Amino acid sequence: MACGIRLRELGWNVSIHERRTYPLRKVCGEFLSPSGWRRLENLGACGHLVDRPPAIVRARFEFGPGSMVEFPLDPAARGLSREAMDSALASRFRELGGELFEGSEWTESVGPGEIFVDARGRPVEAGAAETWRAWKGYVDPPDIPAGLGGDLLAMLPVAGGYCGMSAVEDGRLGVCFVSRRSMAPHAILDSHPLLSRLSDRIHPHAAISGFRFRALHGPGRIGDRLRVWPPLVGDGMSRALGAGIAQAEHLALGLPIPVDDGRDHALAMVLHAAMCSPVLRRAVGWLPWRRRLLAQAYRMTRG
Repeated sequence: MACGIRLRELGWNVSIHERRTYPLRKVCGEFLSPSGWRRLENLGACGHLVDRPPAIVRARFEFGPGSMVEFPLDPAARGLSREAMDSALASRFRELGGELFEGSEWTESVGPGEIFVDARGRPVEAGAAETWRAWKGYVDPPDIPAGLGGDLLAMLPVAGGYCGMSAVEDGRLGVCFVSRRSMAPHAILDSHPLLSRLSDRIHPHAAISGFRFRALHGPGRIGDRLRVWPPLVGDGMSRALGAGIAQAEHLALGLPIPVDDGRDHALAMVLHAAMCSPVLRRAVGWLPWRRRLLAQAYRMTRG
């Protein structure tokens, strides 16, 4: 959508095929970093949001029993559901005269003068040696425990992975976890006391099982079709918007796409692995300067 919007702004004829229908249900942490919010504004999509997303100004990371750190998010992030963001982008695309086909997947060959951009998402690789499961649910506002939601992002360790919780634009609390595929969702929720108490109040929303984080290189690939960012780093939606904008400007203006040598992704995967490992997670949790380190890292990479 970001690619299509930018191409329409530059005068191109654009058709987008979406195999599902709006509003879309997707597994997503729904933490939109400051850079991602700016990109959404620059695309003109914010005016199509029904509700303004809440500002998230605090993050709380739990590393294990008795080990937790809270630090400020400055500048503030946003809590925005994928349903709301995708629908706003679709409305903006149509406003610009773009052609959007819902319930349609592109299966034809590319004709003369046409260019195909592949944003079909991450394929499932259920037979791979190590694959991951992601799951998304919501807690309704009356059932949100005191101290959660509002302006807080909470990150919790769970069996085989980690879980993020933050509020979205309609006041619901989003609960999203990623874990190794061998772990069943109910076992993951039961692996943390807070999630276990909440489990009967979490309404399941979407899930995907059997994906990997490795890059899938190929011409014209953007978004998850190229690279999945681990949700721990809180930059997946922003990266996707940026990739779409960069692809459009490359096509229309002949500008080079920024070189993606994988170093940022490799660092993100190191952090992902540390959060998934109880030993490494606790070691980070006991660092005396962890609060200052996390706050500074956020400002430098997400602000």
